[in-house]
Parts: sequence; structure tokens; C-alpha cells
Amino acid sequence: MIYVVFVHYRLPEQRLRDHFRWNDEIYRTFQVRVIVVSDIEREVPDYATCAAYREPMPVFSLAKTKNFGLSEALRTASDSDIIAMTDADIAWEDGVFFDMHECIHENAIIPLYFMAQDYDARHDSFPDPGCGGTVAMQAAHWRRTRYDERYVGYGGEDGRMRKDIVSMGLRERRDCRVYHIAHDPTADQHNVPGHGRTDAWNRDTGFNPDMFHINKDLYNS
Repeated sequence: MIYVVFVHYRLPEQRLRDHFRWNDEIYRTFQVRVIVVSDIEREVPDYATCAAYREPMPVFSLAKTKNFGLSEALRTASDSDIIAMTDADIAWEDGVFFDMHECIHENAIIPLYFMAQDYDARHDSFPDPGCGGTVAMQAAHWRRTRYDERYVGYGGEDGRMRKDIVSMGLRERRDCRVYHIAHDPTADQHNVPGHGRTDAWNRDTGFNPDMFHINKDLYNS
């Protein structure tokens, strides 16, 4: 069994619809169970569950919401099941779930991100090897680790997870890809650490702050 977990928290409803439109066929083909972590109950397909995160959160923590979704998946997953943590704004590459079915005990699959201006142009996108927001490994390994909740906002917690995966003695596999679809097709999709992203949701209100330097210090601690 493969579980996919992603966070859709205070994001446009259309982005949730897009995720399932882009990935519905592959989810049904591989009988994937999807868990969506959101701020409210949302309508999702029959193979998915919406888990509302209700703890007060004046400043966003992707680490906390990811851990909440992981706990939901682990309630029913067996140790040999695969749990893939990913992003709301990705489209899976054809064939990636074949790789997950072959995810042996010593592996963690961390697909390479390709940054696309829009879904139709995804095959003309460019790689960003610094992105590690999608991580798939056996449930037994997720029971040994969690995202570090000292990290605030988007980013940082995924790099720390990769560091922890290596510490557990697992081997990273990066020989498959996911496509990150731009929130705003007119925005530059290159990451500029420490300067935020022009298309980052909820950053203007302070709910999702750019915490690059603080998170970098945490990573090195």
C-alpha cells in the first residue's frame, strides 16, 4: 500500500482541485490512499481523506502540519507500507509509483523537483536539486523520525529531514522526478534563498514568514 500525504492549509481551493486533476489517474491506477491536511474540512475524491488541523497556529508551521498528516497515515499503515510526503502543488511523473513499490528497506526516495511555469509546460521545466519536499519511505522509518517542529514557515524542515534520513543509515534515491507547478505562471520559479518567493501565499500577512536564516542555523545545529 502507498499513502500520499500533503498539506493544503489556507491555500486557494482551486489548488486542491488542480492537484487531484493532475494526479487522479495515477492515484487510481496504483490504489493510493491520499491524506490532505487542511485548515477546514474539504471535499476530496473517494480514495482521499481530509484531516483538519485545528490547533491554533498564529504563524504557519509546515513541519507541524506534515507531522499531523504522518500521524494520520501511520494509524493504519503497516511497517512495510510506503508513505510519501509531498506538496499540494506537484504533479507526479509517470512511473514514479513503480519506484515506490520497489522501495526496499534501506532506501528513501526523494524525487528531483522540476520547476514548471504551468502544468502543460511541465516537460520543458528545469531541475532544482535543492528541493527535497517530497520524501517516500517505509512506514517503519517514519515511525522513527518526524519533521523538526522548531522550523517555521515553508522550507528548512525538508532539508533537516534529509539529514536525519542519512543519520538513520538510509540511502537516498533521486532517480525519479516530480513537477512543481507555479502558483503564479508569470513569477520567476528560481529559488533565491533568503529573499522569499514572489508567489508565496500568505507571506504578506506574516502568517507564512520567510525564515531562511533562522532555519539555516537550525539545520546546522
